[in-house]
Amino acid sequence: MATNVFDVIVVGGGPIGLAAAYEVAKAGSKVIVLEQNNFFNHAGSSNDLARMFRTMYTEDFMADLAKQAMDFWDNLEKDSGISLRWMTGLLNFGDKDYGENTPEVNADEIEDRYPFKDLPANWAGLYAPDNGIINVQLLLRTLLRLAKGYGAEARQHTHVKHIRPSESDSSIWEVYTTPYNTDVAVFQFAPDKGGRSQLFYGFPTLPWGPANITRVAVDAATRRIKDPSQRLTNVLNPEDIRDAQEFVKEHVVGVDSTIPSFNSSCLQTNVFDNMFVLDYVPPKYLRGGPKDSVVVFTAGWAMKFVPLLGKALAEMSLNGSSEYARQEFSITRSDPNTGNGIIIDSSKLHTEAGSSFGSMQQASGSSIKGLHNIAYRRST
Repeated sequence: MATNVFDVIVVGGGPIGLAAAYEVAKAGSKVIVLEQNNFFNHAGSSNDLARMFRTMYTEDFMADLAKQAMDFWDNLEKDSGISLRWMTGLLNFGDKDYGENTPEVNADEIEDRYPFKDLPANWAGLYAPDNGIINVQLLLRTLLRLAKGYGAEARQHTHVKHIRPSESDSSIWEVYTTPYNTDVAVFQFAPDKGGRSQLFYGFPTLPWGPANITRVAVDAATRRIKDPSQRLTNVLNPEDIRDAQEFVKEHVVGVDSTIPSFNSSCLQTNVFDNMFVLDYVPPKYLRGGPKDSVVVFTAGWAMKFVPLLGKALAEMSLNGSSEYARQEFSITRSDPNTGNGIIIDSSKLHTEAGSSFGSMQQASGSSIKGLHNIAYRRST
């Protein structure tokens, strides 16, 4: 590694890092992706079978970005020859005061069309037929295969210790590593009840997952940590399980609510506004390294944007800019309510905060959330 020179070094081999390596290699540049665990591991936020592909957002610019991402997904699937999404459609429903002004279906229509019952009369819904479910594990393997096919190198079990400008050429970064061996998607929203979130999401039985298993879970984090090492694997809050069971029992048809078949959790890096961090590391943190030479991506709900973000990171690293690196994703933005910024300790640099082209202090006056997944067996 010490004698190898690459145009781009990607730190983090999750979906965003692999998508970036794929785009850089496809552009004809020399790239390597470094992953501290094994590829396709369960240590980060990509350890599940499915993620939603949705285009409905509160922010207009995010809805537009999601629509743009569809073309990137189409191109990726064309390049791979594999379908990576199951376009089931997506139903959003709940208290109409919490949704759009012009709902498409009312509570009775939701119950007629979908497997729900006893919904409050004031609930309404929106259905997006061009939304669906991402096959996460197939996506990861496809991106790595394509990246290697275009000439990218990949190293797993390789921990990036630090990066520093080369003493012989300040335009080059030296990276020091340590290798070692080891049927319709649903979103429901309603006011909190007794201080507990009533925001649930769910997936149908997946063609690539366990038979007769559907997933319903509370879309809220009940435990927040500052570093992935603090994660408690598969230790769920009993109240989250109870809330999901009650929702299934009261409102879902054809699913056994008594005992979950299994449960799991995943990590989500978050900042104060729930947006991405997609930006260059500010010059004052580069220790004399060249401006706009280290790009970082972290935070937010990004799976639906993976191909687009891979393109953005490649453009930023190779061309010095990307139209997708919006001001709303700036690493120097501050919370308008508190004035707190995203970077909380500028004296240290490390790679625990997400996939990046470099190394950042754990992002934010924010946190890493543990989101829970609870699977139930369909009743027969």
